[in-house]
Amino acid sequence: DQSAQLDQKLIINVAKAHVWLDQIKKGATFEEIASNEQTTRKLVQQLLNFAFLAPNITREILVGKQPIGLTSTWCMTHDLPMCWKEQRALIAFL
Repeated sequence: DQSAQLDQKLIINVAKAHVWLDQIKKGATFEEIASNEQTTRKLVQQLLNFAFLAPNITREILVGKQPIGLTSTWCMTHDLPMCWKEQRALIAFL
């Protein structure tokens, strides 16, 4: 039941994802966001998934109480279910 410390990279990626989701809601494309951020379309798409984390998981990340294995790299290399209950079950084993 160890928890990680504040993971600045993970916090930044969650914040970016929410900003980018707002931009998409306003009509921006993945390509436009990638160009503005000087990154790739693939990275925009990968990070966008962070905006769909369950609210309690996001809160845990913001205060450094997320499971130690929950990192940006882990989130980007694993398929996170959209269902919050399934997310919680999966992340509980990290």
